[in-house]
Amino acid sequence: MTNSGEKSVYEPKKVGCIAMAFPFVFMIIGLVLFYFGVIGVIEAVGSNYWQTVPGKIIASDIISGGNTNSTVYSAYIKYEYKIKDVIYSGNKISYGDYISVSQSRAKEIVDKYPTGTDVTIHYSINDPVVSVLEPGVKLQTLFLPSSGFAILILGLFAFLANKKVNQRAVEHQVEEVASAEPGNE
Repeated sequence: MTNSGEKSVYEPKKVGCIAMAFPFVFMIIGLVLFYFGVIGVIEAVGSNYWQTVPGKIIASDIISGGNTNSTVYSAYIKYEYKIKDVIYSGNKISYGDYISVSQSRAKEIVDKYPTGTDVTIHYSINDPVVSVLEPGVKLQTLFLPSSGFAILILGLFAFLANKKVNQRAVEHQVEEVASAEPGNE
């Protein structure tokens, strides 16, 4: 009731803009991660069919980074290879290269590819600059598209939940307005 004794009619309550934007942000982030992850998987599969050429490891080291609370590690392997009298260099070990909080994985890779080691380089015939030491899909190659898909689904569920909550709020308010009309008491 208002001050004049009339019953007021309420507008349906809406879920706040932030609550509605939240799922879309998740869905966009998930979609971007999924997209780039799928591209990585496609390139990883394609790398199985690339040309090979002899090469040499010219740098092999463990790189660390992070902040005061945690340190992450990755192996940095740089190699050179020659195609038609042109010298190229690369540093991709495999698709899905990752960093780790454990230094042991980075050390394994550095130990596998010490400086001066002769290696076989797999390179794209369409773009010889694109190369890799270990072709194919590895388990870590699937991390990015899987994470992106999970985040996308989480955003979709949040969107559907917000939609359902908003729909119930509207239905509740319609019932309140209907019961407040004269003759429905």
